[in-house]
Amino acid sequence: MSVDSKEFLTPKKETQIIDFENFVPEVSFDLERIVLEGYYADELSAYRAKKTWSKTLETSFLLDLDFDFKVVVERTDQPFYSVRCDFSTACGRYAFWRLTHNQAPEIQYIIRTAHIPSTELEKTVVTQEPKNVVNTISLLERIKNYVISKWSSE
Repeated sequence: MSVDSKEFLTPKKETQIIDFENFVPEVSFDLERIVLEGYYADELSAYRAKKTWSKTLETSFLLDLDFDFKVVVERTDQPFYSVRCDFSTACGRYAFWRLTHNQAPEIQYIIRTAHIPSTELEKTVVTQEPKNVVNTISLLERIKNYVISKWSSE
């Protein structure tokens, strides 16, 4: 039996080209299964979302991880990562109901933006008015110049 070399070089199925630059992370609330699901383009964002979801549900609704809810990160058959949160107790289901019936909009916002990294500088820039941002930038420039002048004089 002879083996044709072209058989090994041709792909068996078509490859999908995914445009990651235009990929938008998506969070959905499945009312039938009582599941919160999120899809992210990279593993780091998925694990960041898992950590934020867990911490937020524990602190905001006083739920216990692995008892009231479970958060799992999985690689999907697509080149995306899935974060799934299953609510298992009555307290967990009530928290899910509050999320889906606009009873906790601030928690919804935190869950939907959980994949975005948070740093002190970002918090400063986002929460301050534009004039305060300019003041902060000028203060940082003055500190930088002071440090450079001290360093160069030694």
